[in-house]
Amino acid sequence: MEPTPSNLQASLPARTNPGPSARLGGMGQTLKRDLFLYLLVLPGVLYFLVFKYVPMWGC
Repeated sequence: MEPTPSNLQASLPARTNPGPSARLGGMGQTLKRDLFLYLLVLPGVLYFLVFKYVPMWGC
């Protein structure tokens, strides 16, 4: 039996749209897994940027 287009299409796996973490690879998975940890660290980093480094520039 020769494969027809309808037969052939049924045997192919369905295409899925990979999410952003799959496109970024391992780094994206790590960022997604540790997102809340990074959000907890963010206020401390912003504090040091605003009150320690910005005054050095004289702004």
